[in-house]
Amino acid sequence: MDVRVSGNEISHIGGNFLSNNTINAGPSRSLFDTLQGQVNLDVAYDSSERQDEGLSVCKEDTRKAVLGAIENWAQMKDGPPVCWLYGPAGAGKSTIAHTIAQRYDEQKKLAFSYFFSRRNRGRDDMAKFVATFAYQLARVLPSVQQSMQDALAKDPAIFMRVRETQFKDLIIQPVHNTTTPDSPMIIIIDGLDEYDQDDEKFLLKDLIQLLVDSLSELPFRLLFTSRPEKYLQAIFKQLSTPHCPVALHDFPALDDVFNYLRLELERVRERRDLPRDWPPQDNLQRLAETSEGIFYYASTVIKFVDDEYDNPQRKLQIALQANTGLDSLFEQVLDDAKGCHHFSDVLGAIVFLRDNPPISMLPHLLLLDAVMDVRVALRGCSSILLVPDSDEDYIRPYHASLLDFLANPRRWNEVFYNPAKCNTAILRRCMNLIAADSMSDADALRYAYQNWPYHIHMALFYTNDVDYIESNLKPIMKEISMDMFRWFKKWMVSLDGYEQVKQVHKDLHSAITCVTERSVYLVRALKQAFTAVDKVGALSHLKLWGSHDPVTAFSPAVCMWLCLQSTDPLTDSITTFAFSQFYVCDVPAKWRPLTDPITAFTFLQRYVIVLAKCRPLAYPITAFAPSYREEYVIVLAECRPHY
Repeated sequence: MDVRVSGNEISHIGGNFLSNNTINAGPSRSLFDTLQGQVNLDVAYDSSERQDEGLSVCKEDTRKAVLGAIENWAQMKDGPPVCWLYGPAGAGKSTIAHTIAQRYDEQKKLAFSYFFSRRNRGRDDMAKFVATFAYQLARVLPSVQQSMQDALAKDPAIFMRVRETQFKDLIIQPVHNTTTPDSPMIIIIDGLDEYDQDDEKFLLKDLIQLLVDSLSELPFRLLFTSRPEKYLQAIFKQLSTPHCPVALHDFPALDDVFNYLRLELERVRERRDLPRDWPPQDNLQRLAETSEGIFYYASTVIKFVDDEYDNPQRKLQIALQANTGLDSLFEQVLDDAKGCHHFSDVLGAIVFLRDNPPISMLPHLLLLDAVMDVRVALRGCSSILLVPDSDEDYIRPYHASLLDFLANPRRWNEVFYNPAKCNTAILRRCMNLIAADSMSDADALRYAYQNWPYHIHMALFYTNDVDYIESNLKPIMKEISMDMFRWFKKWMVSLDGYEQVKQVHKDLHSAITCVTERSVYLVRALKQAFTAVDKVGALSHLKLWGSHDPVTAFSPAVCMWLCLQSTDPLTDSITTFAFSQFYVCDVPAKWRPLTDPITAFTFLQRYVIVLAKCRPLAYPITAFAPSYREEYVIVLAECRPHY
């Protein structure tokens, strides 16, 4: 997201929209109103989104030892200020973190909680991290609010600064200016392994280091949780600050799992009016042993058995057939559900469709008659998949380990869906939508334009069968090759900014790498598409700048510029322009109104300056040169000529 500052007004422009957020720390607005647009409310331990995902706390008389160990660490004044709780998938780390967060929140000792989720990539948005921290901290420690408001008034563009500056001005300094709490408060960061490592803007190690370094100046203690991934082990090993590692495998959980299963199945028995001797004691013991102490295994068994559409006694017998480990349980659940109509198509779509499209879009992408077909297809998966009541919400797993399982067909021998066929079917439907060009399916059409290269890459990635490629993928690619330049402009316009152009570029390159020598025609056709996108996507230095204010339009302070980066065509005229001293050596910035329409653009060394009133320019410039308001000046800078 790019920002322009004018006084106390901050304008954000990204993708195909323009919005204005005004930071005004004056008395007419509270601190919380000021921060609202910069905060990610979904990350807190008690957020409504986490409630929808089925958040839980440790049941009574379970996890006593590990909870006690963490609380003892948190209360130590002279011990290590950092604790790292780690354990395998499904071991209950998030439940433990939630329980600790709830307990300390009740004591007004929870400074901040942040729960990452692989199911919701919105929680990876580090641009909102410090503001979210400030928002939560101000709620529990009201004495910091005035200092935070002062910082926002002093620097309305603070959220354009580097994260370290934000942290110093909005967290460290306000805490210094207030009364120190009697005992340390706690920060909880859950699910480090679920943070998207592809985010090049703010790496995980930088986040950890930022928080750990701040502890020398803050009366806080810091609890991290994650799987014991090697890259995380390396990060914690390199920390200069001492930390307390807590390994879940050091706290045997079989007895806790047994008690949990007993209590939950007793509730099922009472609710469903089952015999008093159900479930047999040996069944409980078998399930507890099979779980290997993994609480997610046990909670999945409960959801599976308590299926409103089936007999709990029958479902329990199916669950007992699973071997140890989550994979075996997933197989039992899916095997019992695979008889539902459209099961394979919908399950594969959940794994491979990008960006969690809403349920309402799935029939358009899967050639189903109605949303009800999607719901019926997944009726037997309610123990492992959350299928929301709202059609505008999206389907997601209860636990990230299910996605790991489904995305690796070797773990289940492709008995539930065929990844290559699934992606081929989605690709074919994408091309049908593009050919029809119907606005009645506008969201699905946009998805098709943005993601067909991804699905051809996935189809190629999951098959080595040359005959399959020739008979299924080659005809689709031939159709794309013949028609692409007819819809190329709409394709580029559908991409929400330069980042999506770059992603399409990457997907096509990956597809070319996958196909290699297996199909000469396919390689040639993919390279044709790649080259076409390259005319836009290769503009890796493209920056499109403008401003309402001619004085600041070409100020040396880049942060004062307004970025208009987009892939929309030009539609509006532009009535002013300026030459920049950056691009005309030693010539001061000047501006003047245009008197004559200018429809051309000119190269100045390797820079392009667009002078307008601009009509839509001819291909390929239309793909990346927009205007949103007549009063903007625009410059396309650092762009090498493409002929």
